Amino acid sequence: MSGGFAIGDWCWHARQASPCRVIDRQDVWGEVAYRVWLPAKDAVVRAKAQDLGELTSVRPTVEQVLHTAAAAKLLDALETTCCWRQSSRASRRCRTSSTR
Repeated sequence: MSGGFAIGDWCWHARQASPCRVIDRQDVWGEVAYRVWLPAKDAVVRAKAQDLGELTSVRPTVEQVLHTAAAAKLLDALETTCCWRQSSRASRRCRTSSTR
């Protein structure tokens, strides 16, 4: 293998703006192509060598970190609320069906 990424390496997919993991490497006629797994989308995509970069070279901005933290808090709150509503509806259904 002459440079590039090896299978199992983590890298940055510039077009997807996302970290990815190399699962396959193909070197055909001097062109290197990869199949990478995008954990954020749980998808496997093809990537050209020039679309991939070192993961350590990517530094998030303060705004990106704050946005991600706020989104995680919102998602957690929504999941908690939805689970609570579903369990309260189920208990109401159980009470009404047992009284019939």
